[in-house]
Amino acid sequence: MMSTVDDLFAQAVRRHVVQLGKSGGDDAYSLAHRPLAERDLAAAEKRLGFKLPSALKALYTRVGNGGFGPTYGLLGLVGGAHQEDGNDAVTMYEYFRELLPNDPHWQWPEKLLPVVHLGCAMFFCVDCSDDDGMVVWFEPNPHEHGKAWGDAFFPLGRSFRDLMTGWIGGEDVMQMFESARRSE
Repeated sequence: MMSTVDDLFAQAVRRHVVQLGKSGGDDAYSLAHRPLAERDLAAAEKRLGFKLPSALKALYTRVGNGGFGPTYGLLGLVGGAHQEDGNDAVTMYEYFRELLPNDPHWQWPEKLLPVVHLGCAMFFCVDCSDDDGMVVWFEPNPHEHGKAWGDAFFPLGRSFRDLMTGWIGGEDVMQMFESARRSE
């Protein structure tokens, strides 16, 4: 059962997406992917092996299965919107969790779900280890081969709900990137 806070959050995001659809903009505003049924959400959580934060659940079950949000938008959880290689969030997580035989340093953090596609192999990821759902920016491009991957993960210091609330309020996502990078 969703809380009133989650319902209000989902309604605010939906209103913003509809407005973007009318006025245009640089961010994703598709509502083409129907919201997930509770059973599909439960099946995805079972496949992942962890629960999603309530704000993320609210968007997937009340707004749509991805296709809206900052830059290229939310990936569908299972099915729905996908990144350029055809992967949804669960598939990306499973792929990232695989060990790479040619890179002994590669290790994707447990319960860190890539959810917002930013382009150029970058993602906003949600730490699903608790309901706060803190956001981590995964930016692999400046990573130096042969070194640990810690240099590719930038905690944004805000929850997924806060990130999306900032987005609907007109915050500049690129500014979020730069703030996170400068604080490292």
